[in-house]
Amino acid sequence: MHTNLDTRNSVQVNARHNVHHFFYRRAMNAGMEKGWYDRLVEAIKADGRSERAISLEAKCGPNYVQQMISDGKRPTVDKLMSLLDVLGEAKAFEILTGQKLADEDLEFIRLSAGLDPAQKRAALAFFQTLLERQDTPTPFGGSQE
Repeated sequence: MHTNLDTRNSVQVNARHNVHHFFYRRAMNAGMEKGWYDRLVEAIKADGRSERAISLEAKCGPNYVQQMISDGKRPTVDKLMSLLDVLGEAKAFEILTGQKLADEDLEFIRLSAGLDPAQKRAALAFFQTLLERQDTPTPFGGSQE
C-alpha cells in the first residue's frame, strides 16, 4: 500500500489541496491588494450587526465569523463571497480593492455599463472636461460656462 500523500497519484485529503483553493491563492497573490483581510474584519466590526448575525445571513454557520476573526483564518472563496454579499456592494469593493465607493459611485458604474462604446467614450470625455474645469481657477471668481 502506498502511503506517501505527496505523490501525483495519491488522493489529497487535506482541504488545503482542494482545487478551489488554487484559485483563491492565485487571487490573493495577484488581483487583490494586500490588507484585504484586515479591511474585511474592520467592515464586519463596523457593520452594526453581530458577528453571529452576519454568519447566519451569509449561511456560514452561527460562529463562523467569530472563529475566523479570533483564529485569524482567511475564509475560503465561497465563504468570502457570501460575507461580501452580506456586507453590500460598496463594502465588498472597498474590501477587495482598498478604494472606498459611495452608493452614487456604484450607480455611475451600473449606468455606464449599459452604454455602447461610443457613448462610453463621450461620457468619459465629458467627465474629464468636468474635472479639468473644476481644477482650473476662474478669473475674478466668475463662473466657467
